[in-house]
Amino acid sequence: MKNKRLGRIITFILAFTLLFTIVPVKSARAATLQEQLAELERQIEEYRNNSNKQSELAKALRKELYLIDQQISAVEEQIKALNNEIAEAQLRIETASESLEQAEADRIAYQEQLEKRITVMYMYGDTEYLEVLFGAQDFSDFISRATAIASIIEYDNLMAQKLKENEALIAEMRRQIEEQKDKLEALKASKTAQEKELASQKRSKDESLKKIQQTQAYWDALIKEEEKEAAAIRNQIASQSSNTNYANTYKTFIWPTPGYYSITSPFGYRIHPISHVRAFHGGIDIGAPKNARAVAVANGKVIFASWNGGYGNCIIIDLGKDSKGNSYAAVYGHLNGYASSVGDIVTQGQVIGYVGTTGLSTGYHLHFEIRINGTRVNPINYLTK
Repeated sequence: MKNKRLGRIITFILAFTLLFTIVPVKSARAATLQEQLAELERQIEEYRNNSNKQSELAKALRKELYLIDQQISAVEEQIKALNNEIAEAQLRIETASESLEQAEADRIAYQEQLEKRITVMYMYGDTEYLEVLFGAQDFSDFISRATAIASIIEYDNLMAQKLKENEALIAEMRRQIEEQKDKLEALKASKTAQEKELASQKRSKDESLKKIQQTQAYWDALIKEEEKEAAAIRNQIASQSSNTNYANTYKTFIWPTPGYYSITSPFGYRIHPISHVRAFHGGIDIGAPKNARAVAVANGKVIFASWNGGYGNCIIIDLGKDSKGNSYAAVYGHLNGYASSVGDIVTQGQVIGYVGTTGLSTGYHLHFEIRINGTRVNPINYLTK
């Protein structure tokens, strides 16, 4: 009996607990649609910033790859020029070698001639020269013959010296050309190594670029999915918005910051002042001092008044629907404080909050949006001063 009674009690407690855990979930979900949308928009902005960062990285890498390609082309031209110089040096070496071979042949031929003369002189002494001298007809002829013999000997010596010098000159020229060729070969090897290093850098950066593009595609896919979910929530919110227009004509939206009309950042794409990447700006930024009044641009109901990620302190006013069934909402971001809370019915011109610089902000201003059916539109087209 006791066990049965205990079982009934446990069953009753579980059923009671289940009842009070299931019922509030639906109402809590309905009450947090704006928070869900705000979180999704925050995530979308974060993902978009991540995607833009990858885009900037890819852009920088493409510049580096372009410079590397330019360097590779320059090195290839240098290698081509070096190859031409090496070919010319090789040709000069071959020409010098031929000249050296000819000089060496001349030297050998003359050496053989000298050796023959020395042999004759050794065998016959100076008889031949003496016979030439003693065969003179007179003194004048003797002097002429002696001068001729001296010239022959001097010529022999001179030619031997010139051949020796020519051989040395050609050998030096060949050495210098060989040295120049070696330097050119070394320079070519250096340029070839440089080309390989640049090619390696290019491959590495190509791989990095591919990974960056894959990462960007990943963030873009997340953005696409989150935007689908955000659109669904916006439609859900729009369907839950009041069917009344709060006596609005939708042609009389007043300026949200009375007395302050300077637009510091317009609607549309811009370079984000904090992330420094190109991103869509879904509203207008109006420069105003700290705690300047932010007023309801039309009659409506406050449906959100809380922290909203990059928006900081944020208020969203449901402005109802127009005669065509389009749902309107006004968004106030970066507020310093609130003058209204969720559920308040506000009238046009009523102070709903105060200008600040909360969230992702670089200075005091109001970020203001108009949303039609959840889509952000340019507020300038709907506001009157």
